[in-house]
Amino acid sequence: MGSLAGTITTLTGPPTIDFTATGVADWRFWGLTTGTTDDHKVIGGSVANRISGLTQVGGAFTALRASIPATITWTDGSPDTTASTTIAIAINIVGRGWSFTVPASLASSVVNVYVSVSRAAGTITATLSDASATAYSDSSTTNSSSTLINKYQFTYTANSAGQTLTIQWTEITNFTSGAVQLCGVTLDHAPTSLAITQATAASSSTGIITQGLPIWTPELDMSSQLPPAFFMPDRVVPY
Repeated sequence: MGSLAGTITTLTGPPTIDFTATGVADWRFWGLTTGTTDDHKVIGGSVANRISGLTQVGGAFTALRASIPATITWTDGSPDTTASTTIAIAINIVGRGWSFTVPASLASSVVNVYVSVSRAAGTITATLSDASATAYSDSSTTNSSSTLINKYQFTYTANSAGQTLTIQWTEITNFTSGAVQLCGVTLDHAPTSLAITQATAASSSTGIITQGLPIWTPELDMSSQLPPAFFMPDRVVPY
């Protein structure tokens, strides 16, 4: 059998999140300069490409950009080598959002998904392609009057090689001119090697896997099977 466990951490400070440090195996960020900007981690001169592009959920929509209560940085990216930003892609339509995949195998892996809400609420789900573990779902990321950023950390194994973990983030409530943001994804081989500064854990769910450090194995590069990102021209959503 496979395994899938998720934890939630609310980040305050506001935090600075170093994708170069947290994304040991890969990272991906969307919306640096436009709604179509797509930055990846570079390893040894090549794009890592283990995290897939985005697929829009709930129908086609215009990708927005919105302020987030955090600073995202990196120094090993492409096409933008370095960056420091407080803007990420967003959607302000209930039932719409994004999904993406990361490789899954018999080896334990860890993926961190950073999401934010501004006068809105969102739902995140995680599902293994071989259905070897119970799917994860959480709808607790919500703020009716201000902004909030949460880190979802998923530790997982599949029951066989060549599988994927699909993660989906969608808006479920829009309180007053609100939006939900996808603030990036990092793929790490150990849940303890997080480089988040000025951040405190305000909440955490149960279900952390504690049987040794997860090990990332790079034998799977699913880039040839991953769907391309689909975006339309962006607009900026203010607080």
